[in-house]
Amino acid sequence: MENFDLVVCGAGPAGSAASIKACRNGMKVLLLDKKFFPRPKTCGGGIPYKIKEIFPELNWDELIENHIHNMNHTIHFKKPQRHSFSSQGNSLSILTVLREKFDSALVQLAQKTGVSFLAGFQIQRKNDSQKKLEISIESSNGEKRIISSDFLIISDGALGRTKKKFGFLEEYPLSVAIEGNFKIGTERRKSSEDTLFLDYGLDNGYWWAFPKKEQINIGGGVFFPFVSKNFEKKQIKSLILNGISKFVKYFSDEGSNYENFEERLVGSILPLYNGFRKIGNQDGSILLCGDSAGLVNPFFGDGILNSIKSGLVASEMIVQGKSKDYSEKIYEEIGKELEWAFKIATIFYKWPSFFFKTMICQPRASKVAAQMLSGEPLFKQVSLKLEKKFGKYINLFRGKQ
Repeated sequence: MENFDLVVCGAGPAGSAASIKACRNGMKVLLLDKKFFPRPKTCGGGIPYKIKEIFPELNWDELIENHIHNMNHTIHFKKPQRHSFSSQGNSLSILTVLREKFDSALVQLAQKTGVSFLAGFQIQRKNDSQKKLEISIESSNGEKRIISSDFLIISDGALGRTKKKFGFLEEYPLSVAIEGNFKIGTERRKSSEDTLFLDYGLDNGYWWAFPKKEQINIGGGVFFPFVSKNFEKKQIKSLILNGISKFVKYFSDEGSNYENFEERLVGSILPLYNGFRKIGNQDGSILLCGDSAGLVNPFFGDGILNSIKSGLVASEMIVQGKSKDYSEKIYEEIGKELEWAFKIATIFYKWPSFFFKTMICQPRASKVAAQMLSGEPLFKQVSLKLEKKFGKYINLFRGKQ
């Protein structure tokens, strides 16, 4: 039997961050993932500049695809509003990365720090043990091992099955996203390389386009908690694909990769945060991080920064002997703001045309959005301002439903 102080299941940003933090504090750490790295990971790949400050050791010159300083907002692909919110190197810059490279770089940093990494392994079950956690893991080729550990962090994503094996059964509100990477036409590359494109014409969601060096990530997301009960899943898919096709056509050279664009798309599920929940067991020996903990921002749909934060907090609480209080700590540092984000989302995505005209078109809106994406606690402030300024209109809209 192999013994560790901490086992981390899932080597995405949350798991790698937790492993690095724990190892730097003297813990013997095992990080495992069912995939081999680098592994394909379709994602918008937009991350706040703050993550660069958290991990200065990474080779950022190699990882950064683009620096985003502008946002181009449209509604039904009309009425473009292009606003600048930062300059290069500014702390509000949004960096675009390829997730397969970024996630691999974090795993490599964990290994350099001293973390043991096992690829192609996943947890099969928890064994009966009176003292330490004892778990059985198995590789994709059938190799089996028994691991003993004081603590377990589960960070294997929204669809990961590990947390259910350890008694975490709570379901989160879900949103669905469809996205893909496409070659960007030469005519569009220069004019769009520093700009994030967002369109709010998608019912209960939005479409996006994140430019990279040689390609662009195009997608759309619908937030299920706010979708009408009359909607069918096929209808949602059709709506998302409609906007994606328009972005693909716009960024292609004479429709060069417009035909059969659906073959390049993948779907994903985003577990949204909607309020306090227990994301640790009673004795604090098992903690959930990242998407496994349902920490996706319910307004923007982003989750990388919150994933990393949760991983760092989990390891910090373990090191300090306060892991029983992990759920409350995450609520204080992340959850409270996301509750306010949830409140904004419930009205914004119901009446996007109204808020596009009254809010998004304001030049300062892009900077505020960038500040929120960077983790600045502004959701409460914005929510209260919206209620004060537009409360009577919101109540009027609600009365017409």
